[in-house]
Amino acid sequence: MTDERAILSFLTENAELSDLITRRQFIGLFPAAKRDDFAIRALYQDLYDTRSSQIRNVQKKINFECSNSSQILREDLARAKNSAAEVEEDENDNIYNEILTSRDHQQMSLSEMLSQMELAADFVKNRLSELDQTAKAKMEECNSIVDSLSDLRYKKLSGGTVDECLEGLAVSACYA
Repeated sequence: MTDERAILSFLTENAELSDLITRRQFIGLFPAAKRDDFAIRALYQDLYDTRSSQIRNVQKKINFECSNSSQILREDLARAKNSAAEVEEDENDNIYNEILTSRDHQQMSLSEMLSQMELAADFVKNRLSELDQTAKAKMEECNSIVDSLSDLRYKKLSGGTVDECLEGLAVSACYA
């Protein structure tokens, strides 16, 4: 299963209004004398259409983000590899130049070599830490995108939850 399908399935599967409340349940929320009123059926249909439209919009946005994100990620990865290679070459050149100029092309002792190796290891650890922080930031960015689409995951309507909507309808039906 592709990532796009997994996201679509996770966020939009069982998200239709009829999955949350059937027409019969919806009509049952109103007083018995009003249940045959055409306006109640029309209201349910409007809510159903609105919900379906929201789901289609979310699906389109997911498809768009998935298609764009893969291209963007490939470009970012290529740029990161290029810049990392350039930085690594520059830093390696700097380290070699430092060693060569400080030693005037003489042989190093074992302790000097060990200290230089420790410096190089520290540099690699620091660089890995920076890359790890960058990866975490990208992951947080992806999670925020998924969270922004979670209204369907938690079966919320744009104006509030289904329960809030139904409570509002029940109150308005009592005054009718």
